[in-house]
Amino acid sequence: MIRSNKDRRGGAPSRTVLVLSFVLALMAPLPIAAETPPPAAPDQRALIREVIIDLLREQPELVLEALQALETREQVQAQTRQSEALARLRPQLEQDADDLVTGNPAGDVTIVEFFDYRCPYCKQAQASLDQAVRADGRVRLVHKQFPILGPDSVVAARAVIAARQQNRQGELHKALMAVPGGLTEAEVFRQARSAGLDEARLRRDMASPAVDAVLRRSLEVGRALDLRGTPAFVVGSRLIPGAVDAATLGAAVAAARQR
Repeated sequence: MIRSNKDRRGGAPSRTVLVLSFVLALMAPLPIAAETPPPAAPDQRALIREVIIDLLREQPELVLEALQALETREQVQAQTRQSEALARLRPQLEQDADDLVTGNPAGDVTIVEFFDYRCPYCKQAQASLDQAVRADGRVRLVHKQFPILGPDSVVAARAVIAARQQNRQGELHKALMAVPGGLTEAEVFRQARSAGLDEARLRRDMASPAVDAVLRRSLEVGRALDLRGTPAFVVGSRLIPGAVDAATLGAAVAAARQR
């Protein structure tokens, strides 16, 4: 538990709080434009050091409290940065014309899914995602490529992006998400043929600058949101990392609809 700025008697700040505040101040980054303060005199430094050592001997739990306070502050700052990024990137998240859109294209709430075709957790979450979209009926679902699990993931992403040129993007996406376990390059093209795609044309389209641009935009948005893995979902102003159930997604949609 973090102590308050006053001691338990409600009077002036205690020595414990003063030292804890000093430790936190040392851990805080200095503002870029701040001037370097003059160094403390040797006797002042010795006194401060002695007070801190004595106090930590008496109350070693203060180190843990200081670290917990720092962690809480960093979490708040990270959440603020994330909220700002979500607001700034909303057009790129929801309205990129080259992204695959399923569900209700005219829906009043958009779920953005970041995924990798080789990610088992993405495939695990697929049933919950489909259930939430079907149950609502007014959800627009945007599929954002975020291939982070190696070269075969990139091949799969490029193939689905390029399949748009043959009007088979949705079919290939569904087929690749249904492949259990790992996904190899050979399996990507096998699924593409089964989905009715011309493989030679698909390979040519996959190498196009247009596919490069789509993939680059998607990766840039994910990195700007500081995504650490897949799957991840954006619903309104909320980022939900990891595989979630249909109820969680449904609640997020309901909350976004009320805003």
